Amino acid sequence: MATIDIQIQNPCDHLISGEPVSINVDSLTILPSSPIASDNNVRLVRSGYEIPRGSYDVVLDPLAKNDYGQTPGLGLPTYKKLVLCVMEKFNQPAYELSYYTYSGQCPRCSGSGYSDDPVLDTQGDLVTISHEGLLAQSVEKIIVTSVRSSTYQPWYGTDLRQLIGTKVVDFDVTTMQIRDSIKASLANLKDVQTALLESNQNVAYSEVFGNLLSIDVTRSATDSTVVQVAVSYTNRMGTTLSYTQLMQLSNFRLRG
Repeated sequence: MATIDIQIQNPCDHLISGEPVSINVDSLTILPSSPIASDNNVRLVRSGYEIPRGSYDVVLDPLAKNDYGQTPGLGLPTYKKLVLCVMEKFNQPAYELSYYTYSGQCPRCSGSGYSDDPVLDTQGDLVTISHEGLLAQSVEKIIVTSVRSSTYQPWYGTDLRQLIGTKVVDFDVTTMQIRDSIKASLANLKDVQTALLESNQNVAYSEVFGNLLSIDVTRSATDSTVVQVAVSYTNRMGTTLSYTQLMQLSNFRLRG
């Protein structure tokens, strides 16, 4: 037997669904927060009712800037806007916009290609995960969770979020803090899983943490504020697994 859990890391389709948007002061223009990748899949809803496609156009926005203040052009996604065919008569109506965006600009997955949104399979059931995949998900969840954030399990998580925003005076010290925090969290995870296994619960050896092999912390060669944390470990079956977390000193960037 094995434990089954909802799979949270799933391939991201880069769909922005039901984004609240406001009409511009010209009462005609609506700006999405991310670039629109496909004009054919744009849906605009006003106060709960979908607006027919013939009531607005999707056009290029030549004045738009990307996150780096650059005007999109060669090699950069082009930003588009919606322009209503008739001026909006009411003040600040409730608009919702759905569209597909580019992978590198997707707020759901931050460009990693994977989101933590549960998804349904072709039968309408939630996609689940077990065995080695469940262990990999358990390791990811405990690493990215802030320790002491749970009232009932204050031991669960790491101090990585507490390190965000701190000034790195000595990178070796920061590396030691990251390694120690992850080591402690994985030791806690191993103890809990081992106790469940020894109490004859429906736990498989493949989903139980085995041994920590390595924790490598490296600084990005192109951005000194970004560090990569790579964790290698085994399960009780001896299978080697790995997890990579990219951290920025001011924000969590991506995860692998």
